[in-house]
Amino acid sequence: MRVSLGELQAVDRGGLLARYHSFGPVVAVVADLPSDGSTAGTGLDEPCFRQHHGIVLGGALAVHHDEGRTETFAAGTAFYVESGPPSHTFTAEPDTVVAGFAIPEADEPATPGALEARGFTVVPRPDPDVSLPRAVTVAGSLRPFRRPGVIEVEAAQMGPWVFMRSIFGERTGHLSGWCDVPHWGFVIDGEIAILYESSSEPGAGTELVARGDAFYAPPGHRFVSADGAVVVDYSPVSALGTERVSRWRRATLARRGLITPGSRNGSIGRPTMAASGLAAPTSVPTTDDRIPTEPTNDAHHADDGIAPSFAETVAPYGRATGGPVRGQ
Repeated sequence: MRVSLGELQAVDRGGLLARYHSFGPVVAVVADLPSDGSTAGTGLDEPCFRQHHGIVLGGALAVHHDEGRTETFAAGTAFYVESGPPSHTFTAEPDTVVAGFAIPEADEPATPGALEARGFTVVPRPDPDVSLPRAVTVAGSLRPFRRPGVIEVEAAQMGPWVFMRSIFGERTGHLSGWCDVPHWGFVIDGEIAILYESSSEPGAGTELVARGDAFYAPPGHRFVSADGAVVVDYSPVSALGTERVSRWRRATLARRGLITPGSRNGSIGRPTMAASGLAAPTSVPTTDDRIPTEPTNDAHHADDGIAPSFAETVAPYGRATGGPVRGQ
């Protein structure tokens, strides 16, 4: 299921324009902060104890923690703020835009009436004039190179969710198999086709998701890209133990310790990244989804069920480089 920026509902509070759409229990939000950078009267200046998962699309966002610590996130950065106490507040540069996903509290649903009761004003749907970055990285990471026929993945645990930034090369995803882990995300660049296994799901069959679209992929799906794409999404850690996980996700999750290798799909493992913050994420190139005419080396790694066919060299700060291993 997908929606474009122009289809999002919108509310305003103190000059903060929030566009949103509910995908089941999860709400996608794109927030345009006041053009002068002031957060006074927007609610962002009020002490908050909730956790936040977000992506800075433009400008810069600063999080001020009550104990005196400040974190600043520039455009193109995915971030996580853990729940308090202590509390935190936000400030921003002029024209900052932030996107993210949230699970509303039961007593504060994302409905027009409930939002009006919290001080928001319902406004007509604005023009989709948000400028998206061409790349998104997790705070503190390095950007990988895009390679034809390869999906490059960066992952980090953010509290109860796992964030993934996936760079799809041309003609990728065809061999990945079905995935039963739900994902909520945005297409940052290019476009992907989401194939649905069950005809009972919304958008059954194939759905094209283009740059700027928000999406929800329920269990029983596959991501395919013909011309390449950059996708960011969130998945619940609690769902990683499902039997079917896309091969390119499985390889990355196993390397991060979020699933335990040992079978074709692996099983849930104890997370190795602290929920209180981000470990230096690993950018893992995998050739699980190279073009169908190029053979993979599953047999070479049949003992661990991950099937990576790259010889990896891990550099400082979690960067991984390598090339295809052939003839093994």
